[in-house]
Amino acid sequence: MPIKDILERLIDYIAFFFLFDGIITGVFTLLNILFTDFSNIFGQYTNLFGYYPSSTYILILNIVVAISSILVGIGLLSRSHIARIGAIVLSIFYLIDIPFGTVTGSIIITIMIIPYSNSIFRHKFIEKNIPYRVIGVLIVFISFFTFAYISGYAEDITTTMSIEMFGYPQSNIDPIEKIKLDNLFGEKDVIIELTAPVGTYAIQQQNEVYPMIESYGGVITNSYHLAFNGFRVKIDGQKLVDIAKNPYVKSIYENGVVKLYGADDNPDFIYCLDRCNDLLNTEWLWSNGYTGKGVVVAVIDSGINEDMEWLQRNGSSVVIASYELYGDWVHWHGTTVGCCIASQHSTYKGVAPDSNLIDVEVFTLNDNGEPVAYDSDILWGYEKVVEFKQQHPEYYVIASCSFGVPSDVVGDTWSNPVPISKGANNLALKYDIPVVASAGNEGHLGFHISTPASAQYVLGVGAVDKNLHYAYFSSPGPTLDGHRKPDVSNVGMDVMTFDDDGKLVMVSGTSFSCPLTSGILADIVSKNKDKGYTVTDYYNALRYGAKDIGDVGFDYKTGYGFVDGVKSSQIVGKITPRKVFSTISFMSIFVGVGIVFYPEWGGKRKWLK
Repeated sequence: MPIKDILERLIDYIAFFFLFDGIITGVFTLLNILFTDFSNIFGQYTNLFGYYPSSTYILILNIVVAISSILVGIGLLSRSHIARIGAIVLSIFYLIDIPFGTVTGSIIITIMIIPYSNSIFRHKFIEKNIPYRVIGVLIVFISFFTFAYISGYAEDITTTMSIEMFGYPQSNIDPIEKIKLDNLFGEKDVIIELTAPVGTYAIQQQNEVYPMIESYGGVITNSYHLAFNGFRVKIDGQKLVDIAKNPYVKSIYENGVVKLYGADDNPDFIYCLDRCNDLLNTEWLWSNGYTGKGVVVAVIDSGINEDMEWLQRNGSSVVIASYELYGDWVHWHGTTVGCCIASQHSTYKGVAPDSNLIDVEVFTLNDNGEPVAYDSDILWGYEKVVEFKQQHPEYYVIASCSFGVPSDVVGDTWSNPVPISKGANNLALKYDIPVVASAGNEGHLGFHISTPASAQYVLGVGAVDKNLHYAYFSSPGPTLDGHRKPDVSNVGMDVMTFDDDGKLVMVSGTSFSCPLTSGILADIVSKNKDKGYTVTDYYNALRYGAKDIGDVGFDYKTGYGFVDGVKSSQIVGKITPRKVFSTISFMSIFVGVGIVFYPEWGGKRKWLK
């Protein structure tokens, strides 16, 4: 068969491919727009190869891509030269999805530009005007890689290529160094961290490691792949050395105990939520539309009584989802924290009254009736927060963590984060979920800031009293490796809020400065959540908008200062969202293509006879 006939058939196949891809992409995107619950049922569909990040950018751009694909398909069937150029442009974005999209995009581009295709399209590239070609190609490549870097695809591509070519990352250090336990005697309850990144590769790697752990008598009671890659395992401690020899095992941690941060002091004065709102100037925020609407705060805690009267809005609970590890609420703490954020009481309003809550219950009661959780429980909670975010893209999600353990005790650092810090970092980095965490209540005992508040991508919150003086119990920074923490401070001394029965209770601790800050963040996000700001942008707005208290400038007791929602909301407005830069770089790709083909459509055309 002559090569021209082969190319004719291949171009027809490519045309039908674009038609099919465009129709399916358009249909799924329209269904996502028209029916809120559609994505919950069918997941977040982008297109055949996932070359455009619809879950991150505006859905209407997916419609543009869909229409473009359909037009390109129709144009290729009629042998339009413009459609040929469009096929090349669309195929550039297929290259991102390794390996199938890369192969498909490369094949399409090759077929469209080889000299033999000139006669089929009755048009050839003008061989002169080299400067147009060089400048245009440079703009395309620079814009493409800039877009990939800003949107986060560059890191994903590098990771994917590395794993596809060389396999999962390996840890070949001394097995003893991987084991973070005091001793190996008796049965151990441990968390085994693996080397692959979270997500699909974590699942694949776990499938390979799972039989090895079982062969040593280990009982895997839970696995994690969204916020953390690893297992919870109960096993004879003597077997851990052999397991640590596996290069896919990165670290082995004791499944430690985590506690809630609420003090039981009984001071002489009462400091109510209405006074907190006065200090935080929430009336200005609310009157200017910063109310938390469209934002969901995940309260990872001891459970929330969703039926409590002050958590009802228009006849429905503000708690719109519950994930309960140990049953319904087991302690008043979670409800109290939730009320700091979203109480509907006319006088004692939560700081983000229009926000909603997710009840992520991970704590249980020990023999003394005290709420405790294990690291494995916290990781389970993180996973549920990610699941909610993936199933409900219409909401912006914030995680509020009024718990921790002194970083001194567990050895948490930025370079070697422990599991609950690593999981919190992943929430922020991988899923754009800000994590706000309590600094800890052991300051007067000499301990440093607690984990996960000590983590690099977590906003750590210390406590102050009604006069904005440092609360004696609030755990100070720095981190064990000398980084600045806490980030900010908020009221955490003698706060009056509601318990699970709806009664006013007085509480103290960074457990309550944390949700008050989560609520202020929810307010700020509510008017900016569709503008493309990053988690870091919001963190920086709170840090640099804070009112300086304590020592001048940053200090290790109160961080950058007392949270100022008004100033922070103004700072956000001055930040240029990352989406602007990514959009500019994205559109520059088309500019580069236009320059490459300018002699064809802008200059004199040379048609093949």
